[in-house]
Amino acid sequence: MNIWQLQILTHLAELGTMNRVAEALFVSPATISQQLKDLEDDLELTLIEKQGRKVYLNQTGQELVERAQPVLSELETIENDFKTRQSEITGIVRIATFTSALNSILIPVIKKINQTFPSIECRIYEEEPDQSLLGLRSHKFDIVLTGYFEKKVTFPNSDIISTNIGEDKLLVVSSKDDKSIFPIKHFSDLASKKWIIEPKNTYLSNHIIQMCRENLFDPDVVSEIHSYDAIKSLVKSQLGISILPSLALIAGTDMNGIFIHDFDIKSKRQIYLLERKPQKRIPAIKIVSQMITDQATAVLKNFN
Repeated sequence: MNIWQLQILTHLAELGTMNRVAEALFVSPATISQQLKDLEDDLELTLIEKQGRKVYLNQTGQELVERAQPVLSELETIENDFKTRQSEITGIVRIATFTSALNSILIPVIKKINQTFPSIECRIYEEEPDQSLLGLRSHKFDIVLTGYFEKKVTFPNSDIISTNIGEDKLLVVSSKDDKSIFPIKHFSDLASKKWIIEPKNTYLSNHIIQMCRENLFDPDVVSEIHSYDAIKSLVKSQLGISILPSLALIAGTDMNGIFIHDFDIKSKRQIYLLERKPQKRIPAIKIVSQMITDQATAVLKNFN
């Protein structure tokens, strides 16, 4: 039994599939499978059960993960404590974020870091909240900038530290030239409109559909688009209305031809910075984390 095998086992407990573990650790699924088999052979125990093509940890495997996690966290803390002794602040910092935070928060931070700390390399990954959290837990990411519509998000019995750095809100947008859309006073007034939203089963689109159903209608979705710029282009062309986060509509983005309706749909998104506790003392991660927090706080204060 070695540290590498225990890390793979704990990652499997978090991520659920060998393919996801392989992706997080940048190795092949065959390597993951072989390492887990070697671990079982060394211990002369069965840790993983198969059900069809799926695998899951049995009770023995779960018990081993529970005992190994504090040990792995402590080893990571020791390693990180010694990294803080480096004379030069350097390293790769992997950041997962959500779409609307890219232009307004993360890109300005990365530009500043490149100028002031050229030995720090930041890598950015656009992820849905659930995937970014899994990536953080499995060490795929070092920092996660994410948003939840719940009022408070906590991670009990976990080494994840969450910092609430502000909130933004959802806004109804339409074409300035579409006179048929006026006036809108209540959410239910949107029932007869054509809708343009993110693809179904993404976090934001699921929330919008839930809001519609709470107002007793299903939205007539005519387009499902990932890009906020593309959504705005379709809205400008009078092909439908949309609901977008205020972060996607801040000054500096192309808002020509877009009308923002001023009635409050009372949906706030809490923005969080997530980190794993053992990594908080690494100088490069500490610097990047603080700069993201400062930038986000400055941007989000306009929405309070």
